[in-house]
Amino acid sequence: MKTNIPYTEVQKTAPEPEYRLTVVTVCWNALADLKPTVESVLRQKAKDSISIEHLVVDGASTDGTPAWLAEQLAAGNIERYVSEPDRGIYDAMNKGIRMATGDLVAILNSDDFYHRDDTLQKVAEEFRADPEIQVVYGDNVYVREPDLKKVVRYASGSNYNSFTARCGIVPPHATFFVRRENFEKYGYYDPTYKVSADCELEVRFLEKYGLKRKYLPFAFMTMRLGGASSSGLKSILAMQRECLRACRANGLKT
Repeated sequence: MKTNIPYTEVQKTAPEPEYRLTVVTVCWNALADLKPTVESVLRQKAKDSISIEHLVVDGASTDGTPAWLAEQLAAGNIERYVSEPDRGIYDAMNKGIRMATGDLVAILNSDDFYHRDDTLQKVAEEFRADPEIQVVYGDNVYVREPDLKKVVRYASGSNYNSFTARCGIVPPHATFFVRRENFEKYGYYDPTYKVSADCELEVRFLEKYGLKRKYLPFAFMTMRLGGASSSGLKSILAMQRECLRACRANGLKT
């Protein structure tokens, strides 16, 4: 029996916008977390100044996710999805980026959601205002179940510079928006990094290739604590080691 989900109504009569932005969501056996993520993107779509393409890459889930995604596609709530085995989270992200048709690309994992309903509109405005900008990033807030409105940690992209990059401190990954052409020019996520391929890609784009960037001083994302890179001391230490390796691989002395 099909479940009716009270999603925000999306306007269908807006004029064709100047920019198309692709949001890539990867997931695996996380249907309960995926639903609010899709709803979060739908709230962004209610803004008529940009066109948003939402792609979901599912790793062959067995919790009902593929059937639910088929329903969302039929309802027009997502633009495309695949459900098939992959070689890990970064392989899935690369798959989604290669599927993307937007001018801009963002990653939104299945346990995350946008902190405000105009985030994508604000980001697109920055890219539109300066065609030389290749990367936009901002701040990230962390929450913990059961109170998803209580901020327990705030990560600011303002801390990033070439010096902090040498210490493995880079912009929050979930806030990192990139012109799609840069993946084709400078490469995708490197899956040999098990928990920090996002760090390696950011260092490569911003430090090795010097892509012009813009920091926006507000929270883009709300992220639940407990993800692949925030689930304990062992994972945090592994992430730090990989970030340092990424810096050295891209010519930064650490």
